[in-house]
Amino acid sequence: MAKVKIPDAGGAALTMVDVGDFITPIFFKSAQEIKDIFDNVPNFKFRNDDLMLCTFSKTGTNWVYEILMMILNRSAERIQTYKVFTMLEGVTAEEADQQPSPRVMNCHYRPKYLPLEDMRAKQIKTVLCLRNPKDTAVSYYNHMKGLNIYDYDGKWEDWLPVYGLFVIITCMFHYIYVLLDYGKYSDYLLHWQKRIQEGPGFPLHIMYYEDLKMGQQSIQFCCNIISFQQMATDLYLGDPTIALLVEAMFYSA
Repeated sequence: MAKVKIPDAGGAALTMVDVGDFITPIFFKSAQEIKDIFDNVPNFKFRNDDLMLCTFSKTGTNWVYEILMMILNRSAERIQTYKVFTMLEGVTAEEADQQPSPRVMNCHYRPKYLPLEDMRAKQIKTVLCLRNPKDTAVSYYNHMKGLNIYDYDGKWEDWLPVYGLFVIITCMFHYIYVLLDYGKYSDYLLHWQKRIQEGPGFPLHIMYYEDLKMGQQSIQFCCNIISFQQMATDLYLGDPTIALLVEAMFYSA
């Protein structure tokens, strides 16, 4: 465990934490605190009414988190909480426990590092959101440059070589980041593919960042995974509450 400086091709460095299997953001905590959180994530205990949101970084976490929270609250009012308060790799179990229900727990880790035992035991409903890797790369660069925790001010053309961006024409999701937070996106996708093929053991709904632009159809997907069947039906009935939800989630600035 250590705080590390990763230089890009131009010499500008990113500040992160090496937890052993990969590197992670610092999250305004000490390197030791981040390592302790990483070690304890598999032992996290859910509440029975929790939802779990699984995403690789910059693939729609904030947007889907807000969508799920608004649906859980059955309200078009903007939520007064943030996904970082229930982000498994950024908070201790005690800090997460301070958040009231309903909660949408979320994490960027590959499935092998998640609290799978409790997810299966309590049948935690889980949403996995994926995104086009090329768009993810652009978003990731701006993310790293824009957040103070990375202490990074490098150029796009210097960032790409360090992270070894390769797009394989025959498979749009097979691209490789060499030292990216949380490991390679290609590995993340392959690990989830294997888990899905073997059977995750808990309710899992897969959605795509690009589909969020489809408005009501994405709302229906989310409603189904939360088992708000009546709300999903209401989408076709023009219910005023649903109309407000769609406006707030997809069209508000």
